[in-house]
Amino acid sequence: MAGGSRTPEASRNGYDNSIRMTDDFLAAVINQLFAQGGRTVLFYVSDHGLACCDPGEKFLGQAFVKPEYRPACVAWASPAFLADASDKARFNLGREHAAAPVTTDFVLHSILDLCGIQTKILDSSKSLFNSNLTPPKKWRVEDFQGHWLDYNQVPNTVN
Repeated sequence: MAGGSRTPEASRNGYDNSIRMTDDFLAAVINQLFAQGGRTVLFYVSDHGLACCDPGEKFLGQAFVKPEYRPACVAWASPAFLADASDKARFNLGREHAAAPVTTDFVLHSILDLCGIQTKILDSSKSLFNSNLTPPKKWRVEDFQGHWLDYNQVPNTVN
């Protein structure tokens, strides 16, 4: 944080700047992949969601709130990849499933499926890029103190 300030405003600004830096980095990678002209995909998942010093809050860091468990996820495909009709159809299914409540258990299956990799470990019900996607009925999360709860029990904001 600039100047060592530990205020909620400084924390929010630092966090926002880290997101901007990530966006800039991903844009640079995408521009490089695009310039190469090959069949490529980029799949990015953040390590956590947004939960940083909401107005009036005093915490600096993680909080046990729902936004913490909704990380950013970005998929990008090159024009050469999307030129194939079946690849484009799979990628478009990902767009349709963008709001699906899934967990990190779905990342490997989604990447394999998006890239058309057939393997016995691929579970199409855990792929964002498959019509068989089946989001989990129950979603359990840890509260940073070793306690596991149903996601529906997690508060929306810090009390």
